[in-house]
Amino acid sequence: MSRDETEITFYSGESDSETNKTLPFSEATIMEVGDKPPEVLLEDDDGVEGTTEDEDTLQGFKTLEERRKAHAQKSELLKEELITVSRHNVLKELLAIYQDPQISQKKLVAFLDEDSGSGDGVLREIYSIFWSNFVTQNCEGSSQFAISVTPAMQPQGYVFVGRILTHSYIQCGSFPVQLARASLHQAIFDSVSDEILLDSFLMLLPVKERDSVLSGLNGTGRFPLEEILDILDDFKESTMPTPENFRSLLIKVAKSELVTKPYLPLLKLREGMGEFWNGLRREELDAIYHMCNPTPQRVARYLKAVANDAQEQRVVRWLKRYTRNLDDKMAVRFVRFCTASDVLIPGRNILVRFQTMTENAISPKARTCFLTLTVARNYRSYNQLRDNFDFFLRDPSLWDLSD
Repeated sequence: MSRDETEITFYSGESDSETNKTLPFSEATIMEVGDKPPEVLLEDDDGVEGTTEDEDTLQGFKTLEERRKAHAQKSELLKEELITVSRHNVLKELLAIYQDPQISQKKLVAFLDEDSGSGDGVLREIYSIFWSNFVTQNCEGSSQFAISVTPAMQPQGYVFVGRILTHSYIQCGSFPVQLARASLHQAIFDSVSDEILLDSFLMLLPVKERDSVLSGLNGTGRFPLEEILDILDDFKESTMPTPENFRSLLIKVAKSELVTKPYLPLLKLREGMGEFWNGLRREELDAIYHMCNPTPQRVARYLKAVANDAQEQRVVRWLKRYTRNLDDKMAVRFVRFCTASDVLIPGRNILVRFQTMTENAISPKARTCFLTLTVARNYRSYNQLRDNFDFFLRDPSLWDLSD
């Protein structure tokens, strides 16, 4: 190993192909070098891979996941319902399908009318497109989004949105963590703490503005009055902020944006979400947000690969480095490219395969049903991998997917 290496790859077996050196995925583990044995060697069979969460968060997620799986197993016995929607009109067509309250009692087999494939990947993709379009047209925010009251969505429409939220979670394990956590606390529990209000409000802001607000809250350095005034002006708040009143002022604004303004839509959303969420604990809802949100660092931990030689080890390091340096939106796009979902599903890692590609045809490829990413083993440098992934991830029309 060279002095600047920070990772070592463990694998077993030998490849018998020079063009596609791939070993069974179950043998794959990329581990950080440290002063103690790698955690993966200490995990038991019940461990949730790809996470470094505290025990309470893990337990909350496991409890809710067991409930989800029990409902999913029951749905396997239900009547199948074939649906076909247009990729370019998913929001409208899915809302129309979920006007039928019985649709949530059926197992959906989904098709996109522009494609011939079906399966879990297609269903995940349809729900991902729905939430992306819903947020774009009916919400405001940056990393999380507050529901806006708009003429485009009538109150009854949020009942259908609630049905989609629950049905997509039970079937696919995906939850729309784009929706502000504080708003979901209000919808499900009819109350929300000041701490979660503040946290969700910060996630509504772009990163640089978020840093300014945090600086004002924490009292680190000068109070960024000019930047804070610009932010508050967007929320129609005219009170002069000071270091003494800033926290209470933010809570007031956050409650208005995340609870008061969308109060009726949140009531209707909860109505549509149904009985599955009865008895849910706050810790379980928080666990979804903490563990499924595709932050750059978390996405890097979910990549699992077998590297058979030094070149493939370099490509894995470059890929993990690339994902760690993504911004939040590109991290979501990377996950959607690999899995057809906007969220990570704990315990279901993104499996990385290698393939030698001709120089003029190098591009990432994915099989979303199997959560598998194929990358060129012959990238020459980190910069080439970064530029290549950036080019293809920014334009979904170029995505090479199969199910």
